[in-house]
Amino acid sequence: MRLARLAPPPARALALAAAAGVGLAYQVQRPTEIPAGGALSMASFEGFYPGEGSYRWSRGRGRIVFRDPGPGVRARLEADIAGWRPRGQEPPRVVLEAAGARIEARPSRQGQTVVVPVVTGGWWRSDLELSVQSETFRPGLQDPRPLGVRVQSVRLLPEGPILWPRRPPLEAPLVAALTLLLFSGALLRMGTSRPRIWRLGVGLATAVTLGYAFARPYAAWSSGPLLAAAVILAFAAHLAPGAVRSVAQVGAAAFRAWMRGARSALGWAALALVLAGTVAVIMAQRARPVLDVDVGSGREAALARNLGAFDSAGGATFRQAMRGAAVDLRDFGSGTWSVAVTAALGGESHPLVLARAGGAEAEASLGEAWTT
Repeated sequence: MRLARLAPPPARALALAAAAGVGLAYQVQRPTEIPAGGALSMASFEGFYPGEGSYRWSRGRGRIVFRDPGPGVRARLEADIAGWRPRGQEPPRVVLEAAGARIEARPSRQGQTVVVPVVTGGWWRSDLELSVQSETFRPGLQDPRPLGVRVQSVRLLPEGPILWPRRPPLEAPLVAALTLLLFSGALLRMGTSRPRIWRLGVGLATAVTLGYAFARPYAAWSSGPLLAAAVILAFAAHLAPGAVRSVAQVGAAAFRAWMRGARSALGWAALALVLAGTVAVIMAQRARPVLDVDVGSGREAALARNLGAFDSAGGATFRQAMRGAAVDLRDFGSGTWSVAVTAALGGESHPLVLARAGGAEAEASLGEAWTT
């Protein structure tokens, strides 16, 4: 009787389904990438400065956390790191540590990929931490920050097949089960019908399962806030079920009204505007303007990524192309384009691949003189 009050039958069944779904989701092991300029980096990078385009500077000692990839996973941990330093300074010494493995490197100014072989662990949680330690420098009076290395992206690449029997950590399925248990119990106290509870519970359990299978970092990071929301809802439903039910009904009515308004707005006038806008965009894309991207002006920030700090020599202001440097020209229309690149190379002149675009390569012999 007491068990039935604490966990009514629909809540128990949904909780078991959520736990089983998360356990099955861990049988899928997909590669995980955390770009330094992406949203996930804000919750994963610790001891780093805020993002600057596609990279983040370390503070000399920092760590990057892969949340709950699963225990016992043999994988390669790859980090795209650039040891940029002002001219005349050697690249810094970098030490990467993860899951008991330790790698030392001196990444080039342009950047390189450092690989750390790892085996994840943990029976309750399986977080994998990558420690990044490096020598620092201070750019100058205008930027007194101690800067370590530039990290562009980190990747966890599991070995073996994507689908394979694996042991999940205990925390993830238990948190999912408790979330569904509290959520369903709160709906019961609010007087929600059992068929509706089943529909909402199955939808939430399915979303959690798919999240752990195909977007595990996001699902793992959001599991705590989701459980906290379920606890608050259950506590409120226990104290004042009528008030919570009224608030839920008002919210549902507002959502239905918004959907009705959205459907009515999509009439013939709206479709005509959409068609006119589409035609205008097509005509604009068919134009062939001359675009000048001055990489040393600062106006290229919206298009360029992975470029070094501003520098000057011989009266010209420029930025050094780091490893993976690119200028995004994808939104300027299709068709035949000609791309001219003006560049120089410090040191002796020698041939190299200067640029790649649309499957084509441009080779040139560069020296200290500017060449187009």
